[in-house]
Amino acid sequence: MSKFPGLVSCGVTLLALLAGSVEAQHPTTGDAEEVQSGLISPAVTGSGKKNYVPLWTSASALGSSKLFQSKTGLFGIGTATPQEALDVVGNIQASGNYAIAGSTVLSTNSSQGDLFVGFQSGHQNTGVSNSFFGTYAGSNNTSGQNNTFVGDQAGFGNSTGTQNVYVGHFAGYTNSSGMHNTYVGDSAGVNSTGGNENTFLAGCGKTRFEADAVPRNALVSTAQPDKKKACAEKTSNSWMCSAM
Repeated sequence: MSKFPGLVSCGVTLLALLAGSVEAQHPTTGDAEEVQSGLISPAVTGSGKKNYVPLWTSASALGSSKLFQSKTGLFGIGTATPQEALDVVGNIQASGNYAIAGSTVLSTNSSQGDLFVGFQSGHQNTGVSNSFFGTYAGSNNTSGQNNTFVGDQAGFGNSTGTQNVYVGHFAGYTNSSGMHNTYVGDSAGVNSTGGNENTFLAGCGKTRFEADAVPRNALVSTAQPDKKKACAEKTSNSWMCSAM
């Protein structure tokens, strides 16, 4: 027995390394494999293209994947000249929503005919055939359907209203259950909460006309002072716009 067992143990290990024969774990199977001269046994074969991420084409063969990595760390699929962190040339298939910085900005449900573009746009939607474009557009819509809202917070308060068209910042903001309404312009119909079959047009963003929940109101505003008053006079269930 050696007087220096620890030294003998180290010496054996060192000799094994110098001889090029140690046991290692196979990178794909996890099985113990003998490594000789730095190579896995059985030997790994195959070839690849420079700067392409390797792909195991079998248990013991390597090839090139379609993922390119530049010297600066940019990745490309379908391109060897990526311009961003990930540059894709071709179509992209996704089963979920598209988010930027953790916020969903694009979602669709093709089976229900819905399309939402913008932060929190239509995020509570359960209705069908709705198209919302803009931050918080249609944000509170639940069962409302066949609506088109375009603009920052357009149709924000709509929950069950159907067949409405709101275009403009805050257009139809508080109308929660109204139907067959058309609001166009900055804050058009902003305080109409449940009216039906209304048409609100706000011009130049300088004027705003608000109606009660009365059917078939036609409100037209312009930036011309002599025409503002004419449209602001209400008699019975209609708005008088004779000066328009």
